[in-house]
Amino acid sequence: MPATTDAPAKLLNAVRQSPPFGALHQLPSIVLREILRYLHPSDLLNVARTSKALRKLMLRRENAYIWREGLKHVKGLPACPAFMSEPAYAHIIFSATCHGCGAGDVHNVIWSWFVRYCDKCLLASSCTYREMQTASLIPQDALVIGEMTLKEMFTLIQISSPLPSYRFHLPQIDRFVKAWKRTTTYEERYELCDEQGALVKAMKERATECVKWLEWDEERKECERRAALIEQRISDVINKLQAAGWDPEIRYMDDHKSKVTTLRDIPIVLQTSQLTDEEWPLIFDAIKPTLEVARTARLADERHLMLKSRTNMLDEAIRDQFATLPRSAHSFARPYYIDLAFKPECRELIDASASRLITKEDFSLVVPGLVVHWEEECKRGFKEWIKNRLPDTSSLPGNPWPRMLAPW
Repeated sequence: MPATTDAPAKLLNAVRQSPPFGALHQLPSIVLREILRYLHPSDLLNVARTSKALRKLMLRRENAYIWREGLKHVKGLPACPAFMSEPAYAHIIFSATCHGCGAGDVHNVIWSWFVRYCDKCLLASSCTYREMQTASLIPQDALVIGEMTLKEMFTLIQISSPLPSYRFHLPQIDRFVKAWKRTTTYEERYELCDEQGALVKAMKERATECVKWLEWDEERKECERRAALIEQRISDVINKLQAAGWDPEIRYMDDHKSKVTTLRDIPIVLQTSQLTDEEWPLIFDAIKPTLEVARTARLADERHLMLKSRTNMLDEAIRDQFATLPRSAHSFARPYYIDLAFKPECRELIDASASRLITKEDFSLVVPGLVVHWEEECKRGFKEWIKNRLPDTSSLPGNPWPRMLAPW
């Protein structure tokens, strides 16, 4: 699991890759403790196993903060119970070793007891009701003084192998009996029984929290595993599509998720099974319509951008045509690009294929002649507009048109 983002990642990797954590032995104690607080609990356990000196250092009570910081790196993990030390809590969760014989690869965690036992040690470290009564393991007056039943004072679990039975934890009983023998008064024994009952209750509550976290963590890991398989399948699909020449469409789909369907929206792609050559034709047939839609949309967008770029060139060419000094009324009486865009000379340039390089200079060659033609059209149109509103111009002194058409 990842450490916090502010951890010295390079140093952590160097520590993990230095067998067997040899570099740690030469570090000053204060530097070593600072490094250890960034490690995941499983890494802390591995470091503690490398030497007696490191183990002794890490298990000192004043260094418990190292383990507390490490446990914080585990997402969602319940806080360390009050009845356990932080190293013991990390050990039961992240070390698959039997607490009895030390055997490895033991996955049977008995959360009600907060121990990890192999099948053999589970039987050796527990007893049944009958065995407890036969051996008189509990002082007879303990239940009377504590006003509790056995299952209220000691944690009881049910096992199914080798035979179904309910069992108590012998180390828990031994600790209670030793504490009982140290008491001498009724009040001390009553307080001891009360503390024992509270401990059992707390262990049950924290066990429930840990089991829920384990279930959640397993589900999270499974989701991450499935997500990784799906991502790998998507990557394989993309590689095959790129090899087939569909890379522009793939990039277009990634950049326009809200506009077109993407590969992540196609169910046959979002599967955890590994992509095979045998199923690829079936998958491609399912993807091809989406790719063709993306290609159509991509080409339309590219044409839109091309037309916009070329009309901007036309507009700049028109502005250059009228950019004369000093400014005059004629400088502002100029056409907009839309006035010339549909002329055959401009239309040929604007609609030219994308493979043909069109520049502003191409428009500058045709704009002057088109501007002259446009001005003549404007003059004729303006004359018609005036005539419709002043039908008789014979009464006006001289020829009025030069003054009316002064802007041109």
